Amino acid sequence: MAPTCGFQKVGPTFFRCFLLTMFKPARVWLSDHKNLLLAVLIVIHLIPLWTFKYFPSQDGPAHLANANIIREYNRPDRTAFRTYYVINEKLTPNWVGHLVLAGLLSLMPMLVAEKVFLSAYVILLPISARYIISAVRPDSDFLAVLTFPFVYNYLLHMGFYSFSYNLPMFFFVFGYWLKYREDFTLRRIAALSVLSLLLYFAHIISMIAAYLAITLMTIWLMALKIFEKADRRQFPFRSRGNSVRMLRPFYAFLPTVTLCAIFILQKNV
Repeated sequence: MAPTCGFQKVGPTFFRCFLLTMFKPARVWLSDHKNLLLAVLIVIHLIPLWTFKYFPSQDGPAHLANANIIREYNRPDRTAFRTYYVINEKLTPNWVGHLVLAGLLSLMPMLVAEKVFLSAYVILLPISARYIISAVRPDSDFLAVLTFPFVYNYLLHMGFYSFSYNLPMFFFVFGYWLKYREDFTLRRIAALSVLSLLLYFAHIISMIAAYLAITLMTIWLMALKIFEKADRRQFPFRSRGNSVRMLRPFYAFLPTVTLCAIFILQKNV
């Protein structure tokens, strides 16, 4: 008789069933050949990162040093840090790399923390590209494999870690807007706001690029609707409700626009 997943007794059968329950969603996901190809390519691109002791980058060691200073800044035996460094407590862009690395350094050795941080980037780039492609044409999401030649790019080897993370976040923000552009509920506005904040703290340039792209696309779609109504000899003001719904996502950008304005004003003071 096949073992059943009962919880009356903790033993080999219990753990076997537990593992089957945990890995069943992954097994189902990998049963799709497109998902399997994406997973295999991600693993292949992680191999060189974990094969060698050091990741060759220009500014990477400086980011690790800064993250370590943040982590140990308040330790009683680190008076030299407090003598020569001052923590920037302003909500400025480019915080993602330092804060995430500082958190990872609390859990693992420095070189391992860097590899984990970079591994997350290697995984997120093709997944985010697939997300934005599927938001436009779900049957074309296999095109995300075209991002793999660009994973280990010049900017990553320059050590621009936060800037490297801004591309996956750009894809997630723009893709999320494309997916729900005409059906933004309060919950989706909040989710887009969180994604936008993550993009802001990755890099402000990509945040501006995402907002410009969304603004231009919104204007274009609203213009198309107006022309369609004109062709049908319907007055545009009758579709004002649709136009208002298309403007809802811009409420999600208010926190990041406010932070951006504060950052610019502080730089000019």
